[in-house]
Amino acid sequence: MASFGPLTQGEGLNFAHSPIIVQVVAGTFPATAYLCKVKLRVACTFLLYDENGDYTAVTSEHPFSAEAASGQSIPFDISSAIRSALAPFIPDANEILQSGASFTYPFIKYHLYAKDEYMLKNVRYDSPEAIFGGYVNEQPAVNGIGVAGGLSAFERYKTAHFPSEYPISFSDLTRKPANGEVYAVGDIITHAYFDTQLKRVVATNATIIQGMNTYFDGMRRVFGETNADRRLFAFVNAFGVVETVSALSKESLEWESESEETNLSQTPSFHPAPVRTMIQAEGTEFYGCSSGPQTREWIAWWATEFLSAKHFWMMMEGLWVPCTIKPTDEKVTIYDKKTQNLQSVDFDVTPALNGSSITSFVL
Repeated sequence: MASFGPLTQGEGLNFAHSPIIVQVVAGTFPATAYLCKVKLRVACTFLLYDENGDYTAVTSEHPFSAEAASGQSIPFDISSAIRSALAPFIPDANEILQSGASFTYPFIKYHLYAKDEYMLKNVRYDSPEAIFGGYVNEQPAVNGIGVAGGLSAFERYKTAHFPSEYPISFSDLTRKPANGEVYAVGDIITHAYFDTQLKRVVATNATIIQGMNTYFDGMRRVFGETNADRRLFAFVNAFGVVETVSALSKESLEWESESEETNLSQTPSFHPAPVRTMIQAEGTEFYGCSSGPQTREWIAWWATEFLSAKHFWMMMEGLWVPCTIKPTDEKVTIYDKKTQNLQSVDFDVTPALNGSSITSFVL
């Protein structure tokens, strides 16, 4: 009968974009058996809470299998199953980032089942399923909690070699430095953390108050200033949660449009007629922004965390507008001891919606 090995990641927080290892140890197969394998079944329950505390639950099962010999230990990476179960959730900053409100991110509860399977004299046999963690109140024990996001390979390498020196704390799901963050008055800042009691990721949002110079939720020190040149951005960070950051506008707005000229076929005629036409595509705005002069730690954060995100929004006229962001230069200088100057990160912002925000028609 198959069993679970000691390297199985048991109950706790697991990121879907980092390896989640389950070790299955094969039982003893008959000597004449063939097509011997171990099979792992991951039963996932997708939980999405609303503002009233009610939730939607969707269940799914994800099978894994591998050929094995008697007593062989087989590791499975089940992170793909967690990512697949989380796929129905698409983050939307307009729903998540509401001042004074909290948001519970969707998460996966999963259960693990393993068994042996083999063929003997053209008949298929399998063993009873082993349940990892046993039962709690006559129900299979929850083996783990899966959320979006992941740790970098360097972070996992450090924790493996220096587990006591580099403890992983999920009290603040951000890689921002603790001090030196600046927002404009009225901006929204979010604080996401893993609630160890409820086993879920929760985000609380607050509006920056004028002159604020304090620790936000006891974690990060922020300052609010009156500056019309600041723009507020939101993005999905490496931990899978939406967070905000304020950048300086470089007073740059460009408009790009494309046109295509086409030859027209004409019926022969004594009177001339137009022989070419032009099709004008909808134009797109481009904004130039900058982190402003920053310390080495903050430049590294802008370059490796902010610019590496895959989903961005920019606050425009009270709405979070989806956008794309790319660095102005392909190479970002973190620090340069030859110049002894504070560096900055410049980037270009393109709203994902065509049309002008200046001359828009408002009903």
